[in-house]
This record gives sequence, structure tokens and C-alpha cells, in this order.
Amino acid sequence: MTDVADVKGSILGNSVLRKEDPGLLLGTDLYFDDLPATDLGYIHFVRSPFAHAHILSIDTSEASDTPGVRGVYTAQNLEMKPFLGHHSFDAGFSRPPLAKDKVRFVGDIVAAIVADSRGIAVDAAELVDVDYDPLDAVTAGEAAVHEGAPILFDELGTNICYRTTVGEDTDPLEGAERIVEGRVVSQRLAGVPMEPNGCLVLPGEDGHLTVWIPSQNAIAVRNVMVRQLDLDPANLRVAAPVVGGGFGSKAGAYSEFLITAKIAHETGRPVKWTEQRSENMVSMAQGRDMVLNAKLGLTNDGLITGIDIDVVAAAGAYPAVGGYLPVFTKMMCQGVYNIPKLRYVATSVVTNNTQIAAYRGAGRPEATQLLERIVDMAAADMGIDPIEIRRKNFLTPEMFPFLTHGGTNYDNGEYALTLDRALEEAGYDELRSQQAARRASGDRNQLGIGICTYVEVTAPVGLHVEFGRVEVLEDGSAVAKVGTSSHGQGHDTAFSMLVSDVLGIPMERVTLHQSDTDLVPRGAGTMGSRSLQAGGSAVYVASQHVMEKAKQLAAHMLEASEADIVKAPGGLQVAGVPASRIGWGQLATDAKDPTNLPEGMEPGLSFEHDFDGQDATFPFGTHLSVVEVDVETGRVTMLRHVAVDDCGRILNPMMVTGQQHGGIAQGIAQALYEQVAFDEDGNPITANLMDYAIPSAAELINFETFNTQTPSPRNPLGAKGIGESGTIGSTSAIHNAVIDAVSHLGVRHIDMPLLPHTVWAAIQKARSEGILSP
Repeated sequence: MTDVADVKGSILGNSVLRKEDPGLLLGTDLYFDDLPATDLGYIHFVRSPFAHAHILSIDTSEASDTPGVRGVYTAQNLEMKPFLGHHSFDAGFSRPPLAKDKVRFVGDIVAAIVADSRGIAVDAAELVDVDYDPLDAVTAGEAAVHEGAPILFDELGTNICYRTTVGEDTDPLEGAERIVEGRVVSQRLAGVPMEPNGCLVLPGEDGHLTVWIPSQNAIAVRNVMVRQLDLDPANLRVAAPVVGGGFGSKAGAYSEFLITAKIAHETGRPVKWTEQRSENMVSMAQGRDMVLNAKLGLTNDGLITGIDIDVVAAAGAYPAVGGYLPVFTKMMCQGVYNIPKLRYVATSVVTNNTQIAAYRGAGRPEATQLLERIVDMAAADMGIDPIEIRRKNFLTPEMFPFLTHGGTNYDNGEYALTLDRALEEAGYDELRSQQAARRASGDRNQLGIGICTYVEVTAPVGLHVEFGRVEVLEDGSAVAKVGTSSHGQGHDTAFSMLVSDVLGIPMERVTLHQSDTDLVPRGAGTMGSRSLQAGGSAVYVASQHVMEKAKQLAAHMLEASEADIVKAPGGLQVAGVPASRIGWGQLATDAKDPTNLPEGMEPGLSFEHDFDGQDATFPFGTHLSVVEVDVETGRVTMLRHVAVDDCGRILNPMMVTGQQHGGIAQGIAQALYEQVAFDEDGNPITANLMDYAIPSAAELINFETFNTQTPSPRNPLGAKGIGESGTIGSTSAIHNAVIDAVSHLGVRHIDMPLLPHTVWAAIQKARSEGILSP
């Protein structure tokens, strides 16, 4: 197969407008809530107002008698299997889709009401009388492991659901001349996609179900439904139409899906659940919520000798993939640095709040947040420039491929290249001069400069394998099928570019099928920034095989050598002989007739396979953020953000830039604005968009984005992921910048989000204690 780098005159590597945008901008695309259905029942869930309580009784009689109510369901009259969120956990942590005997977070489902309208269902929910016996709650991971903490699952006797380690019996600090300690809190975040969650379940004949969901992985949801509801896979279609964002929160199966499907299947009538925003803020999986402690050993001149890391991850009430994410943190806890010795111990615990799942970066941002803060702390404590300490500890290009202490096999990297580019674009030396002048003058608005050098993993833990199929049809168009699942990334554009580049069929004549179990037999969905390197490579290689078959057939039909067959407008021709040409439609038609085929050629112009990249890829980069901090109010103002990201070979620069911008915005959101918070009883106090602070474009600045290109050897495109890099790089750069702005006042660290009152309080504390920076 041909590598992309070998293709001359290719469309690949050029900015191409997205095919998806007209439908989105004109409003002609249909989301799941827009799909038509007759005799539709609307489901509404009665949710627990308590974070932790025994259920003493549920009286649904008044709700059941309400006109327009089709049914009221509880664990007593709708039998369902408990659902275990991840195979790594004890089955005792499984979630009953409808709570039995006990609720474990505000939002736990106690009952489901199906009615002729959503309004009737909501009103009837008010009539369900649930008698609770409240229990003490625990919402913080560190508190959940303390002796005497409330236990969520009494029969298990512990809140610990998972543990992962590296070098647990080693002493990574032995021989260190300096030891720097730090603690980083990666606060809980809400996914808040533009389109909330939901599903539409349509029963058909002979027990067949069609389930429409806004999902990142319809195939995986189908598999869960088959298992949990005892369905025949042949009788279940799960599909995602246009999806309004996901960020990891829409990657898995939800109890609400299972309940809605169960009711529709049993009643034989269609049922729809459309999540409302306040419901979304307690029921949709959330992200981060890790506390990371580190001790960094160094020599007196700033060489790292070892690192000791302890992590506690809150998994929520019913642990899902979030309880497993410390494995990803472990994979990346060495980062871009040559660290001779490493110890890593992570504990995941259940807590009385919404489950944690993937959120843009999923365990990798937390590793970078810890490393980049502890390295900055070391630089500050030792009086070393943060650039110098990074540069002297980088892994260097000749060390690759590189196996880390966490068992991760880096493909390649040139970390100093992105650092140098970021420094050049930002004018680093001039920024430091401006900072010095402001400090000398005692300016109220102090300048902060923050650096983050990162590496992340994309297509991890087996996600480098993906299904792809390409077929040329008799009308001369092409159809590509792939197991990834776009929810805003632009897969139709990217994969159409690949097909068009190989076959010469115009992009607008390429149709992409994805996210539909009736059309795509298998696949791993979209997560972990995997889609281009895995799904794109699957489509690219399939297209090359189709081209080989087409050339073989064209040579046979045109009585020419296969080596002389080249692409021509609308088909193939003999090189230098335009009159000796055959169109794609004719080729596809002829390919179906075995009598037309050369000996040994299989009928049809199609090819399908499972592409295997053998391992993950490792994008990297440097972000530099410049902020102003008003030392009298703590207000942070972003001035500049320079991002240099390396995602391997770039196939569409415009789409890469879009991913950089979106990622940076979400990194800024964590650093400066967002946090899911609870009171002492476990009640969420940020459960709507009045209280949960998402920045809009008005709060952001223009980003300065650049790229270097270090192609990965692990796929024919040379591609690495880009969807999460911006988030990973920006969060720590901004975090470091804010602290750098006030470090001369004696501030060593501030937890995110860096809200004005927390920054101000840190400054006041340092002033009151008379702390002086080195």
C-alpha cells in the first residue's frame, strides 16, 4: 500500500471546507429529537433529591391514575439486570437501572413515567410519593477512603473500586539532592454538550427495536443493550443521527437508554426520552475529579532523578470508565521527561455523586497537569527558569521509540522543536522583560507567563484497530463505511478526502455510513482522538485495495498493462491515451459480472477489513499562555495563548486548527471557570448554567495556533490525534501563567479553577504570612 507521503498532487495536506456545515448551518440536519414517530410516549424520570438514602417506600398510585399516563415503573414492576459500568470492577458496584432499596446520588432514578406528552409525565412525577431515610454522604475522593467514611455499598464494605500501580515497592527519591512536593486538584467538570442526552425507541415487527441515540459509539451501546435486555442482536438496530457534541460524555450506555428500550419493547409502543439541561447536569457522566500528589527528586542543577505519585480518583456512585482512567494517567505520568525512577499508586473510589467518565483528554490531562505544575514548582523553588529545567530533562529524538515506566511505547517525538517554536512566536525574552518591569514598578496588573510541554496518547488500549469498507457503485459514486462515530469532528469531510484522493471520485459523490449497526457491522466509535489514524487509515487502505481491483479490471477491459492504468476524470484510462478510458460506473457494473473479470479477481469493486495500527500514537506540543492578574481583586485577564501542536502528518489544516481552538477553549474553561460543586450533604450547587460557568466566545481571546509535523510510523497516513491536545496543553499553560504572575508575592500554588476570589485569597495569605519568593 502507498504511504500518503508518496502521493504527488494530492488533495491531502490542503484545507478543504467541511461537507457537514451546510446542513448544520441551514438547520436541515435531523437530531434524534427531530425524528418523526407516531403514537409516541414520553418518558420522564423521578430522581432522588438525596445524595445517599434508604428507600422505605414508593407510592405511585396517584401518578398512575393521572389521565394521559401510560405507565409508572419502579424496580418492583420493571425487572432489569444491574449494570456494571466497567469490567475491571467487582460486580457488587453494579447499578440497578431503577434504584432498589437505596439511592446513591442526587439524580439516581427511582421511577419512570410514560405519558402521552412530556408535560403530563412531568406533572405526574410530582405525584410519586417516595419515603426516604437520609444517610451521610461523601462526595470527595480523598474523604471516601478515610476510616469512618460513609460506605455506598454495604455488602462490599469499602468504597475502593479499583487500584493501579507502577513501581510500588521502589524508592524513586533515593539519592535525590532536592525534593519538591506538590498537590494538584483536577476538579470535577460537566461535559455539557450543546445537545443533551436522550433516545427514541421504535418497536417494529417480531420484537425488532430501532434505537436512535446521540452517541459517540452506537455499536457499543447496541452490545450493552443486547446483554442487559436479553435481546437478539439481529432484532436490534442502534443508530446515531447528527449528534450535537459529546466530549466523552456520550461514549457509553446510560441506564435511561436501557429503561426506555425495556418499556418500549414490553409495551410495543414507541417511547422517547429528551433530557433537559438541569437533568443533564446531574445525570450525564462528568469528568476529571482527581487529586494528585507528587514528590519530585532532582539534582542540585535541576536534573530529575525520580518522581513519586499518589492519585485518588472519585468515580461517582456507580463506577464506569472514570474509575479506570487512572490507568491512562499512569500511562502518561512520565510525560516528555527522562525520569530514571518512578512510583505511581492510584486508587479509585465510589462517591455520592454522578459517575465519572471520559472528558476531553480522559486521564491524560491530569497527568500533564501534575507534571507541569511540579516542574514549575521545582523551577521556582530552585531559582531556575522554567524553560531551562524543561529543556535539560526532555526525552530526545534519538531515544525513540521509547518505553516509559508506565508501559507506554512512544512512537516518536521532538519536544524541543515545539518548545522553540512557541518561544519564538510568543517573543519569550521580551515577555520576561515586560514582566520584570511590571514587578519593579509594583504595577497593580502583574504579567504571568505559563509554559506547558506535553505528550499524550491517542487510540490507546486497543483503539488502534478499526473497521473500514469502501465500495464503488454502478452510478460511479462511492460509499465508505467505518466504525467511528462523528459528533462534530468532520469525519464525512476527512474520510471523503481520503476516498477522493485515492480513487479520484469527487468528495461530493462519496457517501459515508457510520454510527448505525444495520450498516456497519463492528467498530469502536469515536473517543481517544482515534478517528483519523484508525478509521481514516481503514478507509484509506480499503480505497487503495479498491483501486488495485479497478486497475486490474480496467487493464483487462482496455487490453492494456495494469502498470499503464492511471486515474482520469470520472474513471481510469491508459496513460497518455485519453480515448482509451472507462468510467467508474461502468467499472462497477462490469465488476459484478464474473464473465467480465480477469482470472482470480473477486466480483465487486469493494474491500473491507479491520485496520490495525499495532499500537497507539503520541501527539505532543508546547503551549505558552500570557495573562494579567489584578493583584487587588484577583481577576485574571488572558492576553495571549500560543499553541504549537504536533499531530503527525496533517491532512486538512483547517480542521486541525478548528480542533486546536476547541480544545484550547475547554482547557481555559477548566483553568479559569468550570467546577461541579456540592454542599456537605451531597447536593449539587452547580446544577444549571446559571451556576456552572461555561465561558462563551466573549470570554475568550484569539488563539495563535501553529503546528510541527512528526509523522507517526504506525499508520499509512502518518497521523496522530488532535482532538484533545489543545485541552491538555492549554490547561496547564494557563494554570502556570496565573501562578507565575503572583509568584513574586510568595504564592506557590493555587487550585483550579482560578476564580478571582481564590487568586485574591492566595495573594492575601502570602502577604499575611510574609512569604518571599526565591
